[in-house]
Amino acid sequence: MGPIDRSAAVDFLNTRHMGSSGVVDDLTSFDAVVSWAVTHEVLRRADLPSRKAAPSATRRHVALVIAMRSAFEAFLLTKTAEARRALVGYLNQALASARSTETVVVADAVFDLARAYDERDPGNVPHAIAWTILDCLRTVPPGAIRRCSADDCILFFLDVTKNGSRRWCSSEGCGARVRARRHYQSRKMSSPSGVPGEVA
Repeated sequence: MGPIDRSAAVDFLNTRHMGSSGVVDDLTSFDAVVSWAVTHEVLRRADLPSRKAAPSATRRHVALVIAMRSAFEAFLLTKTAEARRALVGYLNQALASARSTETVVVADAVFDLARAYDERDPGNVPHAIAWTILDCLRTVPPGAIRRCSADDCILFFLDVTKNGSRRWCSSEGCGARVRARRHYQSRKMSSPSGVPGEVA
C-alpha cells in the first residue's frame, strides 16, 4: 500500500487495508517493518539493524510495532482515557527499546532535532516509529486524522480541508463508489418495480 497522505504516521496506520479477500497487513515480518520504515524515511539506512539480530528479538519488536499500531488506531477512533493510557504505554515501551542521541540542528532558520542511534539494534525500528507517532500527535490538530467513511474501507486520512469536511480516503475511489451506490439506490427507490430505470 503506497502513501496516500503526507503524514508517515497515517501511512503507518494504513499498513492495514482491505484486499480482494479481506484485511491485508503489510507488516507481517521484521523485514517488512524495516522496509516500510526506510521507504517512509522514518529510519535512516545508517541506523538499520544488524543482520545478526536474534530472531526472538526481531519477533518481539514486530509484536511491539503491531501493538503500537493497534493502540494508535484505537485512540484515534475512541479518544477514551483507557485508549490513551494504552497508547502511552506502548510508546514508552518502544522508546525504551533503543538508545539514541539527539542534537539540535538548524535548517533554513528552523530549529529541529536530529536523532542518531548508538548502535544498529533491532530496537531502533519501534523506537523510530514511536517518534513518528509522537510527532504526529504533537503537530496534527485533534480530529484531523479520521477513518474513511466508506463501509468497505479501513484506511485513515489526514483532513487538511478548512472546514474539516473530507469524508473519504480518496474522492476518486471510495467517494466515487459511495456516490454511485447512493445514486443506484435512489433510482431503485423511485422506480415502481424496484428496478432502476424501469417504468411501470
